[in-house]
Amino acid sequence: VPLKVGDSVVCGGALISRTFILTAAHCYF
Repeated sequence: VPLKVGDSVVCGGALISRTFILTAAHCYF
């Protein structure tokens, strides 16, 4: 289950600023 932080979803592809997409690798960041 992805962790939601505000309007961003962390782990499994994080959406930052609705523009930058992070990979699951940033799950530990």
